[in-house]
Amino acid sequence: MIEGDLARRKQSPWVVAIYLAFLMAHVALSSQRATQWVFPNSTDEIQHLSLAYHLKEKPALFPKYEDLGLLAAPDYKEWGGQGNYLVHPSLYYHLIGLLLPEDETQRPAYLKVRFANVVLSSLALLAIFWAGGTYLGDPRQHLILATVVALCPMIGGLGGQINNDNLALLGGALVFVGLAGLVRRGAGLPAAAAMALGFALGCWAKLIAGVLLGAWVLLVHVFVLMRRAPEKKPGAVYWSILGVALVIGALPYAHNLLVYGSPLYDTTHFYIDEDAPRMIALVDYMGWFFYALAASWVTNQPADALQMATLVLVLVLSVAGAWKGIAGTLREEDTAISILAAGAIGAVLLVIPIHLAYAYGMHLDTGILGGPVFRYYLPIWPGLAAGAAVGGAALASQRMQRILPASLILLLAYSAIFAPAL
Repeated sequence: MIEGDLARRKQSPWVVAIYLAFLMAHVALSSQRATQWVFPNSTDEIQHLSLAYHLKEKPALFPKYEDLGLLAAPDYKEWGGQGNYLVHPSLYYHLIGLLLPEDETQRPAYLKVRFANVVLSSLALLAIFWAGGTYLGDPRQHLILATVVALCPMIGGLGGQINNDNLALLGGALVFVGLAGLVRRGAGLPAAAAMALGFALGCWAKLIAGVLLGAWVLLVHVFVLMRRAPEKKPGAVYWSILGVALVIGALPYAHNLLVYGSPLYDTTHFYIDEDAPRMIALVDYMGWFFYALAASWVTNQPADALQMATLVLVLVLSVAGAWKGIAGTLREEDTAISILAAGAIGAVLLVIPIHLAYAYGMHLDTGILGGPVFRYYLPIWPGLAAGAAVGGAALASQRMQRILPASLILLLAYSAIFAPAL
């Protein structure tokens, strides 16, 4: 669809109501998690909060990871003797540090920080829904996108917890905004700015987020150029904006490389269990890896059969949307959106072998089985959701036009609401 068509489009009040309702559903669900789930949770919540307190006391752009400690149980007011195994850049911790008290007696003050994460995750959804409302056409696409994003169990669960994956999700949301603008309006400067900011935020949240988002941006640009010459070709300023983002995003890892000799500080010593059994055969570990990756899409507890089937359905719809766009069987505007899904799927396929190799190496070295975690892929979820929206709307027959979206809502609502506590 050309830019003029987009400019003339006025969204139905029902479309606005859909996105608003699902945004409110996310706020309600993540706020419930923030107030009701036990502190600290099992997704390194005390580690994240401890790192924020450390940087509150000793401000630094690049933390000295070897000096990090943990607030000690049971009241988490004073430093204990344990080290902290987190190796993430500092941005998220400086942001939540703005809310932390100076007085030790007021620690851990976790509830206000949890609600700050509700705000972060809600901003991510707002950006995704803005792009969906602007660039999607079919009302079923709006409904499916809103459902798949807002009722993703891990987004609702983490949204009310202290975790830098919420910053990574915001980065992914902004990249989604920029890429949607690229495929629908061409290589404009607003698209480049959104991609650049999102990529930089993802990198400063965690390394895997930056790698995923960088691969997504690269692949979508390649697919756009392969498919057709864009109406607005990228100029020098466009590439400069993305280049600056690449430099900014690489800074914490370049610093680590200079100081520690590796992009990430080595924390293997925190995990070593000499007595833990090892899966020596790679094929055995691969089976565990992919099962754990899918099973952790609800929370850190294994998903039940219905929740696992829901994830499979979403992924099948996303792949279908990407495939139908590649095959040229969709409308022009839907084919453009399917490029986002194709890029997201491609990014996942590029990163998973790296993730597998790293996690397998950690397992052999330490005995731990905690490497494959679904939440690491949340930054790319908006692209997969867009693919599901296009694929679901395209595959639904006349009879299924209402049944498929309704089924998705029910399945995802079950998966999100009945997800075990983190």
